[in-house]
Amino acid sequence: MSATSLEQLDDYVSRAMSDADAEAFEEALFDAAATGDAPELRFVDALRRGLGDLARRGTIHITLLLSEAEQFQRTSPMRVRMVDLDDYQGDPFDDVAAIDIGLVRYNVPLEGVKRVDVEFGTERTPTLYTIPEVRFDAANNCVVMCCEAELMMATLRANAIVRLFAVDGDERRLLREFRPAAP
Repeated sequence: MSATSLEQLDDYVSRAMSDADAEAFEEALFDAAATGDAPELRFVDALRRGLGDLARRGTIHITLLLSEAEQFQRTSPMRVRMVDLDDYQGDPFDDVAAIDIGLVRYNVPLEGVKRVDVEFGTERTPTLYTIPEVRFDAANNCVVMCCEAELMMATLRANAIVRLFAVDGDERRLLREFRPAAP
């Protein structure tokens, strides 16, 4: 979606357009929707549904299904980059100024797993923070985490260790640990 389209959509929704401009914009959107070429509408619909989920839950999804992450990367007006930690060499977000949102794919064996917790720590403090019950993509054996790029870079620079656990009742089983690449 271009910045112009997003600005026009914002003007349309907030009623900042003249009636004639709003009618022309609406017609163009309906024409695009009829031909299946309406990324603005898909983005706004996904955003609306996501915000509705947020309101019902009182939190945001820091994790996405792989299909959601790929769609977000394709349709977001923001600059989004996804990194598969099994495939990268060096700094996965070497040019943080070129992206707004970072998506990190953690490949883990998820067969039979019902719940996943993600734990962040360092060498000195093994557990700094735990995110319980994250969404995971069992079909693709991965957890995709979404974060604002600068916060993600700060986490990487702090040499954060990420551990993913399968949780069944009181039992926690380490699925995989991700450590920063050696300098």
